[in-house]
Amino acid sequence: DILVRDPGGAPVGGATVFVRDGQGRITDAMSFHATDSGGHCLYKGLAGGSYTVLARQGANASEESAPVSLRAGETIPVEVDLGPGAILWVRFRVKDDGEVPAHVQVTDAAGRDVTALLGLADIQALYQKGGFSPSEHRIGPLAPGKYRVHAWNDEGLSAKKNVVIEAGEREQRFTLRLEAD
Repeated sequence: DILVRDPGGAPVGGATVFVRDGQGRITDAMSFHATDSGGHCLYKGLAGGSYTVLARQGANASEESAPVSLRAGETIPVEVDLGPGAILWVRFRVKDDGEVPAHVQVTDAAGRDVTALLGLADIQALYQKGGFSPSEHRIGPLAPGKYRVHAWNDEGLSAKKNVVIEAGEREQRFTLRLEAD
């Protein structure tokens, strides 16, 4: 049983919940798990093992919970707190050419992928705003912390950048210049 709260401790309904296994992998490529009006989400079907939980809603994000050990069929309480998150907007260039398409992966300080954490509400918002672009990627919201951005294209060019998201920061925009390794 997962409880998502706002910074004041009130339950948050409609937050998308993500669960990561002990190896750092997200259990669902796209999460359809959301909290009810009381801030609760019962996440069913997990095998026994170690898991962490995080949540997102709108422009808010939680840090990952401490690991919890779960036995098959067991229900244990996990609580996470949402706070202001930041969106990373990443564009890509090659030399002095204009923007180019590229792939991107963002990992947190523990090396866990945070790039593709999407819920149903995120997909709906992207479609409504026309937010898909091969030359600009939107990642987040991300909780404050340290992240590593790795971008590459199909021609073998790449770039890496360390990013720090400060508390209260709402977005970062930058362009990566793709080069030969």
